[in-house]
Amino acid sequence: RSRGPRPELAPEQFVIYRVGLIPSQYYGVLGNKDLEGFKTLTFLAVMLIVLNSTLKSFDQFTCNLLYVSWRKDLTEHLHRLYFRGRVYYTLNVLRDDIDNPDQRISQDVERFCRQLSSMASKLIISPFTLVYYTYQCFQSTGWLGPVSIFGYFILGTVVNKTLMGPIVTKLVHQEKLEGDFRFKHMQIRVNAEPAAFYSRHQHL
Repeated sequence: RSRGPRPELAPEQFVIYRVGLIPSQYYGVLGNKDLEGFKTLTFLAVMLIVLNSTLKSFDQFTCNLLYVSWRKDLTEHLHRLYFRGRVYYTLNVLRDDIDNPDQRISQDVERFCRQLSSMASKLIISPFTLVYYTYQCFQSTGWLGPVSIFGYFILGTVVNKTLMGPIVTKLVHQEKLEGDFRFKHMQIRVNAEPAAFYSRHQHL
């Protein structure tokens, strides 16, 4: 069964925020030549860094578990559909609009699950992070800060969408050609012996 959202994401974001505040606190401690404060702050910094590293490792481990679980479930589901009746024959022989079904089931599923697992944490935590940092930015800079950031983000998204549209089409075509290329090599491997005998006969 596929795994769901991860509860460690919120603590990780909190720890990252606290770690980001540490450097500015050192200015005050060093400026006042506060030895005890320096020791306390250094101990806190080490603890936060160790905790952050642990949470990141756990986050990566959970991402990998999600990837394996999702890929297993999706691959098994697609194979059940692929070998139901004569679907495999229809896709490989009678349909021209779907290229290289074997590549879609193997490589495309792998890439999809890999990217989805890496995005899962960001998709889950992003709304909370967005609201929190928007509030922090508003507290520091007023309405101008959040409006500028969101405006820059929207502009960048539009430009990126405009520029990446033709590139995505080319990448899809490239993947189709890559699949055709591998299929031809597979045909050579399967028919290597008949091809060798035929080539030998041609030279006689």
